Amino acid sequence: MTTAVLIALVALIASLLGACGSDDSDSGSGASFTMENAFGTTNVPVSPKRILAVSEADLNAAQVLGVTPSVVAEYKEFPFNTWTTDALKEADADPERIWTGTSYEIRTEDVVKAKPDLILAVGSWYMDDTYKQLSKIAPVVTFPKPFTSPSDVDSATFLRTVAKALGKEDEAEKVIKDTDAKAAQWREDNPSVVGKTAALAVQYIGGGISNDSVEPYVANYLKMFGLVPPPSSDPAQPSLEDLSSLDRDILILNFYADRKEITENTVFKNLAVVKDGRTVENKPLAEAAGTPTYLNMNYVLDDTGVRDALRAAAAKVKS
Repeated sequence: MTTAVLIALVALIASLLGACGSDDSDSGSGASFTMENAFGTTNVPVSPKRILAVSEADLNAAQVLGVTPSVVAEYKEFPFNTWTTDALKEADADPERIWTGTSYEIRTEDVVKAKPDLILAVGSWYMDDTYKQLSKIAPVVTFPKPFTSPSDVDSATFLRTVAKALGKEDEAEKVIKDTDAKAAQWREDNPSVVGKTAALAVQYIGGGISNDSVEPYVANYLKMFGLVPPPSSDPAQPSLEDLSSLDRDILILNFYADRKEITENTVFKNLAVVKDGRTVENKPLAEAAGTPTYLNMNYVLDDTGVRDALRAAAAKVKS
């Protein structure tokens, strides 16, 4: 074999090896970019292979972008909602579960066992306590500044944060645009609902009642239907002796404990909204308000049961 042939052969082998190395790099091996959040800076892998979603809202954000995380947290006391399970079936996906009890906190030992290479935690209520711990396991994507908790984060910011981490920013903008258009059409198709005042009250485990509609994320959700939420200055935890802040055109209710504590309360029964039958108990409508995501927002906008319930209550409002 001549020297010239040997040189050519060595060059060919080198070029093939170089091509293999290029493929590995393109697959995201070692490649990352930075994302700022309320607690610091995260180096996010370009092509994460094993994603953990620590809340149903984080799972929903990934799902609406066409991504199903490998591992998800599901709470035994609050199993996934219909829109989430429907999307899993549609994707023919059955991700691993990290189970928790009545608390929404994720145990770090379970996360270690899951071996994620990216943690989606924009919807986590425990970042103050767990961000540093989780960051030692894998990069954590959570809410950006100036937000201080998931309840402050608007739906668009939530989705865009997850989308940036997953390299799905164009898809996110399309979802936002299409959902805004669908909501506008809903309001056009249901003028009797638009402009009505509304409150959303929840009886959580432990008793009492919470006026969740004073929270910005719930207020924005109600506005999607053209409803007018109560002032943010209204009491978030009204006493059972004074429920006047719930007396709106429409009162949306959700119960997690013994409903009789509320429904048999004399003050509650004497509210005009209750006496006139302008209360709404619709599980999808109330559950989606808990953490509005573009997946569940589209679900309720398409749900004829939600539409009919709001129309029926609005029809009883006295002019």
